[in-house]
Amino acid sequence: MKKLNLLYFLNTIYGLYSWLVLTFVFLILLVLLIILPYKKIRRKLTSLAARVFLFLSGTSIDFISKHRLPDEQCVVVANHSSYLDGIILKAILPAKFTFLIKAEMSEVPLIGLMLKLIGSEFVKRENSLEKNRTMRHLFKSANSGDSLAVFPEGTFSQQPGLKRFHSGAFAAAKKANIPVIPVVIIGARKKLSSGMWLPIMGNISINICDPIKAAEFEKTKDILNISRKLMLNILDEPDLGKNNE
Repeated sequence: MKKLNLLYFLNTIYGLYSWLVLTFVFLILLVLLIILPYKKIRRKLTSLAARVFLFLSGTSIDFISKHRLPDEQCVVVANHSSYLDGIILKAILPAKFTFLIKAEMSEVPLIGLMLKLIGSEFVKRENSLEKNRTMRHLFKSANSGDSLAVFPEGTFSQQPGLKRFHSGAFAAAKKANIPVIPVVIIGARKKLSSGMWLPIMGNISINICDPIKAAEFEKTKDILNISRKLMLNILDEPDLGKNNE
């Protein structure tokens, strides 16, 4: 019992400290993003800020795969299980990546501004017109040389498992004829998932899968399905999206 109470106390102290660090790093970052004129510089600075936060919060990232992100243009798709996932991807990905984010985030004070300043794309997935508009932006970004980073589940919960995928990122990869790179994040759900107010101590593991060459598949759905299969093999969580689009 005493050990459990001590662990609870330590996690509470750690969680409060982590939020203080995040707030401090975020506010400094936001001021600099407003001042700096170029999107590429803003993205590099944001990636640095993400790494600084993870370091100061004592969160190490362990790459458990031997694969590396290709230098050429690609679409990264990652599982989504935590509030920390965006920070984690921002910390490990180069500045060339454009993030696709649900539209609700654009309305969050300060955070929405930060996401706009680094050139994120926002999508209202329940709205067909908005979805088509965002797809056009994605195709344009892909065709202009930008790489894309997407959480195809769109949302997350405490329940373990890989949710249904939205197909937009896979369609963009197919149309632009660029590879899809599934990335599996392990440990983030336990650290800070839905319903949790404070993060707890723990480290993160990243597994970068082999590239999936979009040109080798006739249908977008085939690219989506093989991505899910690769991620599920590593994630060791149930498949919650068997009836995928």
